[in-house]
Amino acid sequence: MRKIQCAVLVIFFGAGLGSASAQTAVYKCANQYSDTPCPQAVEVKANDARSSTQQSQADASTKRTAAAGKELEKKRLAENAIATKAAPPQRTSKTLPEPKKEPLVVLKKPKLQTKEKSDAFVSQVPQAKKASP
Repeated sequence: MRKIQCAVLVIFFGAGLGSASAQTAVYKCANQYSDTPCPQAVEVKANDARSSTQQSQADASTKRTAAAGKELEKKRLAENAIATKAAPPQRTSKTLPEPKKEPLVVLKKPKLQTKEKSDAFVSQVPQAKKASP
């Protein structure tokens, strides 16, 4: 399906470029072309060398391509409608209930329990240094 859409877009743009060359005044500005002149623009002759038969064939092709594009769009919209009906509804922010606004509660830090100092005396014997030989 994606390839068909890409092909239709390429055909649309290709047909549009062919019919856009009917303008008579085209200006070359540095390395790009425009229909409006710029400073130091050079006018380029852009005559349509196609015969009237070729032009009418190109116009008919453009119309056929546009009709095919519209048919593809209708088909895509129909497929999307079927897929949307089959899919479970998705929750959006509009369908969610408003959260309840409750006042902020400030919690106090709990006091750390400290060990009580005992009155008992504890002594330690320092270790003796070993004599060197």
